[in-house]
Amino acid sequence: MQPTLITKPFESDRPGLGDQAKEFIKHVLAKFENMLYDNYFKKSKTRPADQKTIVTTFQNDLRDILNLGPKTEFWTTEVQANETVKDRYDLSYKITLDNLDYIVIIELDKCRADQISKKFVSRTAHTLGKPTIYFTLCYPGTKSMSYPECVKYIGYCEEISDKLNCTKIPRHFVGLLMEKKQKSKKRKTRKNGIAKI
Repeated sequence: MQPTLITKPFESDRPGLGDQAKEFIKHVLAKFENMLYDNYFKKSKTRPADQKTIVTTFQNDLRDILNLGPKTEFWTTEVQANETVKDRYDLSYKITLDNLDYIVIIELDKCRADQISKKFVSRTAHTLGKPTIYFTLCYPGTKSMSYPECVKYIGYCEEISDKLNCTKIPRHFVGLLMEKKQKSKKRKTRKNGIAKI
C-alpha cells in the first residue's frame, strides 16, 4: 500500500512556485515513499481507539523520517496554529525557499471528504498572507467512506488553492490517498452446480 498522488504534479505551471519550492515538495514526496504503510494501516478492521494510536505512531515515525539529515529547523507535531484557536497542525515546518519564508503543513486525514474539506478551510484561513505548502495524506477508513468522494473534494481544495496562489504569496496543495486493495469475491457453488456470487 502506497499513497497515490491525486493533485496535479508540482512540476506543472504554478505562478510563484520557484525551483527550490518544487525541489522541496519532491523531497517530501520521496520521504513519504520511504514509509512502510502496511505496517500501520494493513488491518481491515480497527477500533477507533486503536486507530488513534496507530495514526499517532505513524505521525511520529513520519516526523522522524522527515527530520533525517542536516537542517536548521525541525519538523514538529501538534503545533498550535495561533494563540487564538485550538487548531493544531499534525506536522509543520518552517523553511526559506526562493527567498520566501514558507510554512509547510502536513495533515493526516481519514479518507473522508468532510474531514479533508474542514481541515483545508481552517488551515487556509490560518495561513492567509503566508507562502504555504499544504499536504493532506489520507489513510484508509471504513468501507462506508467513499474514495471517489475524497478524490473529488481534494480536487476542489486544489482549485481553491490555485486561485489563492500568486507570485508574491505562493500556495501549493498536495493531496495523496491511500486505498486498501479490495479482496476479490470468491464464487460459491450451490449443490445443484449453479455458481453464485
